[in-house]
Amino acid sequence: MRQAKWWSAVGAALVLAGCNTTSGPINYAAPVKQAEVKPLLQEMQRMSRINQAWITELLAACETEKLACSMVSDKKHTLSTLGERTYDHLRQSEMIGLDPALYYIDSVEAILADKEANIYRADSLLLMGLLTYIRDVVEGRPELKKLDDLWLLDGEKARPVATALEFIRSGGDEAVLTALEPTYPEYQFLKTGLKHYLEMSDDSRGKPITRLSEGNVLRKGQQSAAVVTLRKRLAETGYLTESQTTSSHYDDALYKVVQQFQRDHQLEPDGIVGGQTTRELNLSVDDRIEKIKVNLERWRWMPRSMGDHYIVVDIPGFEYYVVKEGEVTLRAKTVVGKDLRPTPVFSSDMNHIVFSPYWHVPRSMAVKDQLPRLKNDPNIVMNRNIRVFDSKGKEVDPRSVDWSQYNQRNFPYSLRQDPGRNNALGQVKFMFPNSHAIYLHDTPQKYLFERESRMFSSGCIRIENPTELAVYFLEEQGWDENRVQKAYERGRETTVKLPNDKKIPVFTLYMTTKAKKDGTILFRPDIYKRDGSIIAASKRLTLEAKQRIN
Repeated sequence: MRQAKWWSAVGAALVLAGCNTTSGPINYAAPVKQAEVKPLLQEMQRMSRINQAWITELLAACETEKLACSMVSDKKHTLSTLGERTYDHLRQSEMIGLDPALYYIDSVEAILADKEANIYRADSLLLMGLLTYIRDVVEGRPELKKLDDLWLLDGEKARPVATALEFIRSGGDEAVLTALEPTYPEYQFLKTGLKHYLEMSDDSRGKPITRLSEGNVLRKGQQSAAVVTLRKRLAETGYLTESQTTSSHYDDALYKVVQQFQRDHQLEPDGIVGGQTTRELNLSVDDRIEKIKVNLERWRWMPRSMGDHYIVVDIPGFEYYVVKEGEVTLRAKTVVGKDLRPTPVFSSDMNHIVFSPYWHVPRSMAVKDQLPRLKNDPNIVMNRNIRVFDSKGKEVDPRSVDWSQYNQRNFPYSLRQDPGRNNALGQVKFMFPNSHAIYLHDTPQKYLFERESRMFSSGCIRIENPTELAVYFLEEQGWDENRVQKAYERGRETTVKLPNDKKIPVFTLYMTTKAKKDGTILFRPDIYKRDGSIIAASKRLTLEAKQRIN
């Protein structure tokens, strides 16, 4: 009875504090001393990462439905059954890449250990922790998501109060909370991989690793002490045995091992231990755990389903693939945006294909790339079949213009490249309308697909097998490879709309870890340097949570 009165008083005080958004009945006359309630309310407002109205709404619903919502047993100074189940689930949040400190677990443990402590404080903390956890699992942590201004994909919306009530009504069934997590196989595989890394022995976690100097470049044939360091680090990562660590000679066997390491981490397999390879070798177990956590977080930012038929552009993986009913039906290499013009994360439905396309040069590229060429020699632009048009759409001879008078601010022309094999878009583009002017397209620079790292575009996605993809989408309309080739050769821009059942979503994704079914994880280069700020903010968020508790 005292617990019910306690929470009635808390709910009433929250209403008076302006936190109420519901009309649920609350017992304002509950005989609990305000001196007990006020410090608790102040702590809730100080520590909370959620909307205080959620707490008010939940308490009102508990009273209306006469639910046993208390997390504690005040007579025994212990947790109730509901509290124990809530505590156990929040305590395990590390296994999905979150931190129990964000859900007040350390503070709850301290309260339970101190018989003189106010047990109702643990009650309020677990209640806040539950609501916060629900939001974080469904939507991700808002403090982290806002840091990535290139993540433009809308995710799922949490229903913290409704879900908390479902959990309470179930008596604390953990299946209610587990069901909130993303169901993508990649997310589940990453969880398996994280468990493996978290379970590594104390000898691995926290232990100083053998670090290579980032100033050294090692090549096959060299003989130096730095080669011994390289061998030791490769042994620590499982690529060599301890007996192979003493030689200072960079021999052919070591060269092949380095190449394998590079392939496994999506680096150029040249056998040269330079900057990128050194940085990858210098990642510790704890570093890798943080990278896994970042990518689990990104999966929480995703919508809960991409549908039954979709295209994924794996930005740091430099590939795209088509998925239909859970199976990959097509896969090929890509070229993505360079670091100064990165490809963002977003989604849109592909609805038409353009053969022999014109390239309408984006203004940003016209003034940054083409204007300097026009100033230097207009013939360079003309030789690339790029035409110049004034504001009225009239074609202008570029040799008749004094280009020295124009800059990025006052450039009054638009540029368009004619169709053809040397067109920047190649011979076909795949359109999924979006505000970023990004699409999939062919390219005349086929040699770039031989590179391991392929960041050469201005944001659009160049694909290795455009003909195969065109046939994939248009086969049911009577298109085959021969017909596609004829559309190329015609040299006239031709648009083909996709049938409704082929209008599938395209997702451009940025995940710097990729996991296999057995939990084996491929750590890829963070090509746009996005991981660091999220890792730092995550650690800062945890530190702030612990400081608030203390």
